[in-house]
Amino acid sequence: MTAIKNKDERTRNWTFAVYPDSAPNDWRDDLDGLHVPWVESPLHDKDTNPDGEIKKKHWYIAMFFNSKKSYQQMSEITQSANVTMGQISKFQHNKLSNIEGVNVNAIADEHRKSTCTTNQNSRD
Repeated sequence: MTAIKNKDERTRNWTFAVYPDSAPNDWRDDLDGLHVPWVESPLHDKDTNPDGEIKKKHWYIAMFFNSKKSYQQMSEITQSANVTMGQISKFQHNKLSNIEGVNVNAIADEHRKSTCTTNQNSRD
């Protein structure tokens, strides 16, 4: 019987939602303390569900790591930063032009350039 190779579900770039009503006041400081580049969208306070009901206020956060992270690792990272997270998803920065008005391509490319020059011998 041949073993089937599983697709690597890890990635360097992750997004998640933060809700103001459940996040601690210093959640940004907690994320900064991880020493990982991240960006924050404007507050989404007018989004609606298909039935017209207003969604909970939230921010989208994108994080850019030097190495690949799994969903489980991201769950632990957001918990360690005391952030009550919404949906966590991975994305390929080269397939996105922006997320909620933030140019993640430029940020991810800049991060990749700076880490490639210092980590030329490292591999994932």
